[in-house]
Amino acid sequence: MNACKNNFLIKQLEKNRNVFVGSKPLITLLLVIQLLLSSCALMSSSPNAEMLSNPSAGLNGSFEIIQGGTLAKTAALSPKFLFGLTYDYTSSNLPVNWYFFTQTALNAKKDKRVESDFDILIDSTDAIEGSKSVKFVVRACDSLQWKSPGLFQEFEVASPGMYEVSFWVKNKGCNFEATISAITLKGGPPSEAKFIRSKDTLVNWTKYTVQRDMPIGLDRIRLDLILKSPGTFQLDDFRIVRLDQPKASKVL
Repeated sequence: MNACKNNFLIKQLEKNRNVFVGSKPLITLLLVIQLLLSSCALMSSSPNAEMLSNPSAGLNGSFEIIQGGTLAKTAALSPKFLFGLTYDYTSSNLPVNWYFFTQTALNAKKDKRVESDFDILIDSTDAIEGSKSVKFVVRACDSLQWKSPGLFQEFEVASPGMYEVSFWVKNKGCNFEATISAITLKGGPPSEAKFIRSKDTLVNWTKYTVQRDMPIGLDRIRLDLILKSPGTFQLDDFRIVRLDQPKASKVL
């Protein structure tokens, strides 16, 4: 996955940052050039997304904690990211600690194939948990991943273990796809994914659940949710619960 590639690239840069002091500056220079060229290739395929970070908010799976007027961290690998300047876009009124494929982020790629028109709103009148839910009002969008509205995040969990991932949805018109992946950033076994795909009209809040076995070597659960067609889509109460314990317990 791109996150794994990005992590590897950064580790390689850190590993080789002091080699210029040694006796092989030319080899090191060539290595750095190769890494930068690789970063450009990754940048073309990496998602542009915005995240407003608030460490004290935890998972924020019910989207209750909103933040505005703050610099947003980009998830795409870019030259700014490589050199430590990870704040690219300005955003406002987003639930914290989630990466959103926003209109601003998608337009930042300057890709003529991305023809989208949508808003990401906070609905304070309709929620399944707490007092808020996140709402996507999509007037036009691309059907390709990372070129359409949506969100993603990764969550570190203990392995081995059995987990249940759940979230609640309302939908009118959107063809949506949720990918729940078991991954690692440590060079372990290949990632495994399960999918939820639907274009059903859901007038009432509807719960979706996926059970995920996390074998040894896979230590992160990742959710990618994208909207592939116009409509109105609401999301609330995302949670991860560990099942293989005497009493099921909420992890995040």
